[in-house]
Amino acid sequence: MIKLYFKGKNERIDKHKCRSALTLLKDSHYAIEHPDSVKHAILNVQKGRLITDDDSTDYHQIALESDAAQFMFIWNRL
Repeated sequence: MIKLYFKGKNERIDKHKCRSALTLLKDSHYAIEHPDSVKHAILNVQKGRLITDDDSTDYHQIALESDAAQFMFIWNRL
């Protein structure tokens, strides 16, 4: 499963910056069951670079929850 990233021409994107999105892709619940062999990745469309997923750890899950909490804080302040 691939998420397309279109802003890669002007912004530097690497695995570290994509970690939360990759964790979210991996931990999401889909309407259709996928086999465990399905891999998740983000494609930088501008540069043709594929950023693949590593195994998620508890640290990655905590970072995702932190990003979500920060988003909700900003959203509620608007």
